[in-house]
Amino acid sequence: MNKELHVALDTTRRTGEPEVDVMPMHLVLPQGTYNLRWTPFANEPFTFDLQYGLTPTNRFTGIVITAHEIKAQYTSDHQNAPEFVYTIRVLDSSGNPHNSTPLGAKGLPGAGGGGPTIKNN
Repeated sequence: MNKELHVALDTTRRTGEPEVDVMPMHLVLPQGTYNLRWTPFANEPFTFDLQYGLTPTNRFTGIVITAHEIKAQYTSDHQNAPEFVYTIRVLDSSGNPHNSTPLGAKGLPGAGGGGPTIKNN
């Protein structure tokens, strides 16, 4: 089954707050295999980070990242498994990175709460 997700960049937020929004923010999936596709919302002025565009990579298979979309496969095979947070990273028109989760050490997405999630149903 295919699932479309949209990504928006908001650089007006306070320092440390995630500047990338993913819609839907909390995705609930019944058991099965899904082809997920993240694309910019409307005419957003960013590109997806080709190296760190989608993390953690161990939760997805077949990841393909281009400047204008991310495609990955997700298998939901454990009913009622806890939700997990994932990160989408984009680059603004100046090449500066922005994340959908709060930043941790070295400017990379950190652990902890916040950010888009996927939950098995």
